[in-house]
Amino acid sequence: MHALSDRKLSFSPSVEIVALADGTRLLKQTERGEYLALAPDRRDMMERFDGKATVEEVLHELLTEGRNPGIRSFYDLVLVALGRGFLVDRTTASMKEGKEKSVPGLSPVGIVGIVVSLIIICFGAAVMWDSTIQLGSQLSDWVLALILTSAGLSLSHALASSALRSFGRQAYDARIRWDRVLPFFELDTRDAFMGGRACEISVALRAFAAPFLLALVSRAFDSDAGMLAACLTALTLLSPFGNTPAHTLLHAAFRKEYELPKCAQRFLNAKLFALIFNWKEKLREENYLLTYSTFAILWLSGVFYFANRLIHSQVDALYIAALAELPPENEDLTMVALAILSLVLAAIIVYFVWLVGRGIHRMVAPLLFPAESKVVKQASSFQPGDESATLEFLRGTMLFSQVSDELLKQLGSAMKRVRVEPDTTIIRERDPGDCMYVILEGGVEVCKEDESGLLNILATLVAGDVFGEMALLDKAPRNSTVRSCEKTTLLSLSRKDFDALLVNALGADKIREIVQISSFLKRNALFADWHPNALVNLAHKFSTEQFLAGQSVIQAGQQNENFYIVYEGRFKVVKEDDVVATLASGEFCGEISLLRDTAATADVVAATYGKCLKLGKQDFLEFVSHDFLTGLTVETAADERAGERSAA
Repeated sequence: MHALSDRKLSFSPSVEIVALADGTRLLKQTERGEYLALAPDRRDMMERFDGKATVEEVLHELLTEGRNPGIRSFYDLVLVALGRGFLVDRTTASMKEGKEKSVPGLSPVGIVGIVVSLIIICFGAAVMWDSTIQLGSQLSDWVLALILTSAGLSLSHALASSALRSFGRQAYDARIRWDRVLPFFELDTRDAFMGGRACEISVALRAFAAPFLLALVSRAFDSDAGMLAACLTALTLLSPFGNTPAHTLLHAAFRKEYELPKCAQRFLNAKLFALIFNWKEKLREENYLLTYSTFAILWLSGVFYFANRLIHSQVDALYIAALAELPPENEDLTMVALAILSLVLAAIIVYFVWLVGRGIHRMVAPLLFPAESKVVKQASSFQPGDESATLEFLRGTMLFSQVSDELLKQLGSAMKRVRVEPDTTIIRERDPGDCMYVILEGGVEVCKEDESGLLNILATLVAGDVFGEMALLDKAPRNSTVRSCEKTTLLSLSRKDFDALLVNALGADKIREIVQISSFLKRNALFADWHPNALVNLAHKFSTEQFLAGQSVIQAGQQNENFYIVYEGRFKVVKEDDVVATLASGEFCGEISLLRDTAATADVVAATYGKCLKLGKQDFLEFVSHDFLTGLTVETAADERAGERSAA
């Protein structure tokens, strides 16, 4: 079997494609029932798999054009698409040749369905609120309530299926579920993803209508068992935990990014409490995350109220029976019900206590339980004979390549050696910083929490790389988590020695430039073969510029005097009101107008908050003259981009 990089892939002929107005493409593998959303930049990557070029050649083509997709991101996408059947080996069909459909709008039938669902939900909710709900005193009452609950869940799936059909989508994999306490009829309604947000919302609302319809019918027949079943079904479908219609509705209605996973439950458990005390923090997916969290708390409160209401009704029934000196029928069943309801109330209270406790721990852990303290305790002095090899190693790194021999010896004497096992957290985001680290052997991953609380890998550092210096320079908490990905040996320099030796000798600004900019440039394909000294010298010439979302970097038709490399964030390249490219970290712009000495050919606008490294025209011309391959890469990218934009 060929290695992944040597395989020639193309789109499966069993892929259905739906185009959204914002350029996103929704893909469905019709044989497997798998789904995938592709943003415009990722769609461009996938379109290059035509069965002729290998995966390695496609990646090289992207890098050569200056469209650096991020090697990890590129291979992650290829593996996901290959694993789910969107890409196959050596087929002739391509995405460009496939049938691409637009998301259909709401049909009159769909609109009527939504309106009817909302009416049923409103009237059913009013009936539930006004009803006195009691657990039956007979075993037959309990059995009937459970049967009707099962019927309500089955009806919910049937109604959701009818909503799918009104959008031209299909439900499949019909089966009886026996693993969810109660058996019920289930249909897979994930195909709503291909119908767009309106379809997802309509399907969820139609599913919600089932318990409230059951409540209306139960009220008409004066059935306590039916009303109880309606309430249980409603609480189940409205649960925000898991892949329920409630979470689907919130996710479809409030998320911004189509590719965003259902991550709000993680946010509720990990970051909500901290955000309450840091309310000025802005979240990109704020509407989705906060709306979900509010709904989850309200749902838990609703369950608490419902269980408490049932307990009081049962206690009242026992009390009335005692006053009348009448033995209540099936008293054992009543006591079992009270025990179950009490456990529900206790579980909700425990969850709230856990939620608050976890939030408090997150806030105090950086001060009371810093991860770095465990690592520092393992530090040891160098053994005799190690000093010379260590100094030689330090001399070959970017940060220490330009310091004097005397300073290098002082630094070597002040450093400690630390050995860590794989998957060890060396520093943790939000912790105070105690040390700077240089990797002597092994490697580490730099991770950062996204706004939902999930750790995402930003970079992999290897021998010679430095980390942990920014918290010492800025006297601020750690802005990322670093963990070892193999057995790793580190050289640590304490804050005191860092300030006394390195900052006094080089200055904070120079250290920042060397570590941040030089390390960033080193990981860019343009500078992969540059010597550390040359990179450090070039880093001094770059300046950092910040851009808010919507702010222009380059304006079409105007003279441009700068070359930009995206440091973080995303930037859109706009030609005649069409987005022709999206630039991510490591990609560059401005080279066309500088090389041809003409006005800019397209607008470059910040799609999100971002930072760019900026290089003036004269320094840019010297830079492209420095190395033949570097200059050729930039010029080739400029020529290809200019050709694409003129053709467009």
